Amino acid sequence: MARLDEQDSVRCTPAVWTSGVTRALAIASVLLAAPILAFDYIPFLDLPQQVGAVAVLAGGDPSWRLHDYYDIELLGSPYLLPYLVAAGLAKVVGAVVAVKLLFAATAAAWPWALAYTAKSFGRDPRVGLFIAPIAYGTFAFMGFLNFVVAVVLWLAWLGWWRKAVTARDWTWRPWAFGGVLSVLVFYGHVMALGFGAGCAVVVAVLAEGDVVGLKKRLVRALHFVPGVALFAVWAALSPVVGEGDIGRMRGIDSVATPASWDPPLDTARELVEFSASMYKDSGDEWVFAAMVALLVAAMATKKWRQDGRWWRGSDPSTRASGGILAALQASAVVLAFVLPESYLGIWPIGTRMVLLLWPLLLLSPAGPLRRPQVWLAAGLALTLATSAVHAEHFDRFQDEVGDLDAVLQRIEPGRRTMTLVYDRDSTIVRWPAFMHFSQYVVAAKGGVAEFSFANFTKSPVRYAEINAPPTNPIRFEWTPHLFQWKEQDHYWDYVLVRDGGLPRPGNVFKGHKPLPELLRAGPWVLYGRKGETD
Repeated sequence: MARLDEQDSVRCTPAVWTSGVTRALAIASVLLAAPILAFDYIPFLDLPQQVGAVAVLAGGDPSWRLHDYYDIELLGSPYLLPYLVAAGLAKVVGAVVAVKLLFAATAAAWPWALAYTAKSFGRDPRVGLFIAPIAYGTFAFMGFLNFVVAVVLWLAWLGWWRKAVTARDWTWRPWAFGGVLSVLVFYGHVMALGFGAGCAVVVAVLAEGDVVGLKKRLVRALHFVPGVALFAVWAALSPVVGEGDIGRMRGIDSVATPASWDPPLDTARELVEFSASMYKDSGDEWVFAAMVALLVAAMATKKWRQDGRWWRGSDPSTRASGGILAALQASAVVLAFVLPESYLGIWPIGTRMVLLLWPLLLLSPAGPLRRPQVWLAAGLALTLATSAVHAEHFDRFQDEVGDLDAVLQRIEPGRRTMTLVYDRDSTIVRWPAFMHFSQYVVAAKGGVAEFSFANFTKSPVRYAEINAPPTNPIRFEWTPHLFQWKEQDHYWDYVLVRDGGLPRPGNVFKGHKPLPELLRAGPWVLYGRKGETD
């Protein structure tokens, strides 16, 4: 038995990235990308808004009149990386497919990023297969593309930095490589950048010092300065700091809103819910529980086999890795409670730390895993189950969307569409999945469609003042019944309504010059002017 254990240990030594691990990670990537690419409409809350902004950034047919309605302000947005990548793709495949491709690529990258970082920390790269439920976590379903992209980049950077901090040679190449990574993380999301800057110092201080002394390690940590410097410049110049996230709608009044914290018990509950609670049934919760069970089993196996050294391991490098991970895990938990939950119109803040915490927790088991083929099979089974659960729910969501394509075909290019989503909630996901569907109009036909994130200060796209739509109350997308058609009938060419009960025109137009009904398609009703409009 001892001989078999020794053979197992050799086969799964983290320093050896076997072809079996590579094949398993490749299969996992395909499984994770498939549900997003297989269906037309994905129930990620902000995804339509990403689609609308990307359509504007990519340009389009001149008949869409995008340049008449929008200005582009790249320097004011910290989210340029996902937007610009998707905009480049959109020139070839269109905005909808481009954004879905970026979401799918991010989901597919999770296992590779975690496996690479596990190897760098002296962990078994097979734990990369355990990340599948997190790849489809709450922040993906909220449509926070920029944040999710930034966290995957941070995780890959962490793996690189763990090896680079104690490397014998340090030339201009790691300076340049690390600096570029820090800039990419910043242009993903500032929270990932801030936590990454702290990680750079923690890794430098706690890494083993046999080869490189503490002073040199701290100097190497300065590779993260370019990203931090960009953040400082952005913070000094960005209107988000001066006006808040909704400053374009409320001016500087939004800054007067103080930061708010949830009670500690509520924060703890939200950390659990934001880990896995996307559907109204328990499908996603089961695969999340399976992930936790795999992690506990891996840690328990290491404890039994290594006389309790399931976390730190026996050699100096592995012990240092255990200390680094413990410090980073504790920091993520503390920040989840210390950071405000909302500030300057931005929500959530502290709860986002849960997406950085789970990859760190999955790195806990030290050294190689016994019976490597068993863990490969278990990880792939978890990934397959995760993919199947989400594919099944996405398939059901298509029926709930209804025949939106028929509506989009009826709208003429370059026109102005007010979208009133009375029925914004889904019977499948917990989020108001339809609230931002207006932006599919922009992706299909250009023009203007409300509600739009062009109203938000941090968006790289804003309305051109000369053709901007009339101002509506803050968060009016939540209260479509308060829309006053009488005050805005001069501007809009179409009114698109979603309501399973199909409201009568009197409820929408309140008796003032109602537009003719052009089309009913399931829960969608399109009203519009007949003939040419300005």
